[in-house]
Amino acid sequence: MSGRALRGRLGNIHEGIYRFKSDKETSMAVYAKRLRQQDQRIIGETYDYYAPKFSFPPRIERHGVRNALELVSQRNPEARGEIDVEQFIDESVIGELEREGFFKKLR
Repeated sequence: MSGRALRGRLGNIHEGIYRFKSDKETSMAVYAKRLRQQDQRIIGETYDYYAPKFSFPPRIERHGVRNALELVSQRNPEARGEIDVEQFIDESVIGELEREGFFKKLR
């Protein structure tokens, strides 16, 4: 994927996260449709559970990557040892979007 395509894709994902977090009514309507759920209490509880789990601007949770790598090392003994999660994370495009004011424009 080219750098331009990646930036566009990440921009779309981040716009979706922003909309999800900032427009509860629309987000709950999407949940109702996608989950085929009509009970507003369940939809509201689902939204309330998931909305805080998304950071904005989005960042990769290091502990989540570390947990995934530890699971891999349990199945593959050759992967055991000191794990530097930073070698698996590249947030440079997110940083570029942030420096260009992309996230400020959404707010």
